[in-house]
Amino acid sequence: MATHRVSVWSGSLVPDPSGKVWIEPATILGTNDIDKSLVVRIDEDGTNATQLSTKAGVYLSFVVPKNYVGTPKIIIVRQCTKTAGDEVWDVDYKPVANAETLDPASFNTSDTATITVPATANHKSEASITLAAEALAIDDVVLAYVARDGVAAGDTLAGASIIRDIIFEYADA
Repeated sequence: MATHRVSVWSGSLVPDPSGKVWIEPATILGTNDIDKSLVVRIDEDGTNATQLSTKAGVYLSFVVPKNYVGTPKIIIVRQCTKTAGDEVWDVDYKPVANAETLDPASFNTSDTATITVPATANHKSEASITLAAEALAIDDVVLAYVARDGVAAGDTLAGASIIRDIIFEYADA
C-alpha cells in the first residue's frame, strides 16, 4: 500500500464571502520576489486580540482518484508572518456519488485539526486533517470548504494565515 498526495488547488477555488479571504500573488507577502505564484490570504480582522471573529476560508471541489482505498486526509500547506500561536483548521465536505445531486443543501461531514505555527516567520508547515474514510468512494465529487476556524477557542494566532496548497492524501491498494 502506497500513500499518494494530489493537489486539489485548482480553478475551482473560491474565497468565501466573509471579506477576510482573498487570492493574491506571493510577491505581496515576500521580500525576495522569486515566487510569482498565487496564495490565499486569510486575514486576521483585529476584532479580537488573538483570533478571527468568524470562520474564513475557500470553497473547492475535487474527484476521488481511481486508486483510492482509504486513509483520506486534507493537507493544508501554509505559512504566516507571526511566530507564535495555534491555528484551528476545519474541513466541511460532502462527497457526491453518481446519481446524487451536485447541488446539496449542506455539507454532511466536518473534521478539524489544530497546529502550532513555526517559531520562524514564513516557514512552511502543514495542517493535516483526517477525513472520515467511510464517507468517500472512488469517483465521488467532493465539495469542500477549507477554513481557519477563528471562532474556536484553540485558535490563538493573532495574524493572517497564508495557504500555499491544499492536498488530498490517501492510500491505494
